[in-house]
Amino acid sequence: MEKKVVLYAIHGFLGRPDDWDFLEEAAGKSCQLIKVDVLKECPPSKYRSLEGWAASFNQRVEKETPKKYHRGIMGYSMGGRMALHALVAPKSPWNSAMILSSNLGLPEDAGDVRADRIQKDSDWARRFLNDPWNEVCAAWNNQAIFGGKPAPKDRQESEFDKKELAAALNYWTLGKQADLLEPFRAKIKTWALGHVPLFWGVGELDEKYVEQARQLTKKIELKSRIFPGAYHRFPWDEKEAFLGFFNDYLLHILFNFQVPGIETS
Repeated sequence: MEKKVVLYAIHGFLGRPDDWDFLEEAAGKSCQLIKVDVLKECPPSKYRSLEGWAASFNQRVEKETPKKYHRGIMGYSMGGRMALHALVAPKSPWNSAMILSSNLGLPEDAGDVRADRIQKDSDWARRFLNDPWNEVCAAWNNQAIFGGKPAPKDRQESEFDKKELAAALNYWTLGKQADLLEPFRAKIKTWALGHVPLFWGVGELDEKYVEQARQLTKKIELKSRIFPGAYHRFPWDEKEAFLGFFNDYLLHILFNFQVPGIETS
């Protein structure tokens, strides 16, 4: 029987499931792309910790996707942090992952850094609740991490529950996230495949994430790619290069195509 991949795709903050539409053709018949609507299907006001969300989401996957299929998870930014929690959770159902522009967490002893991040995300939450929509979206998209490039799609206020956006910022802030490095390393060791099906992508100009990718590669076997000239939103800013990375993932899973470790696209 031909192997089939069922890949759950989790968008980032201020994202939507249709962010992944451009992957449909590349996914083809061998990969079923399940595009998760985070605020609707996984409301942060209900799951006030990423650990709680991950336990519930993994149960869902166990029920709806039979073990005969290869279960993959892909997440971008906040969605990547969600995917990481799903990976390291007890009884994790996953066989592979693509982690994009994401963060394993701040050191547990970085109290001041954590407190600063919690405060910044709280300020953003207040703005998304109270400021004019176009104004706060413009400010969000103007952050240095995006390199001054426009958002892939204009987001309308009617597409979002602003209370859930604020809840995501408050409850799922990086400042409250556990440092997942050691649980992540332990998870990788449990994967039975002779080659580790873990793909990690970052934009070259997303400097903190590039450094983390390089450090990770020294500690964990993963397939890491740095996308030249790209910032945090590299999957959309550099679509053709990312499609190549996505195809490498599928070839690796479906046909054991060997992909190098850390490299520049």
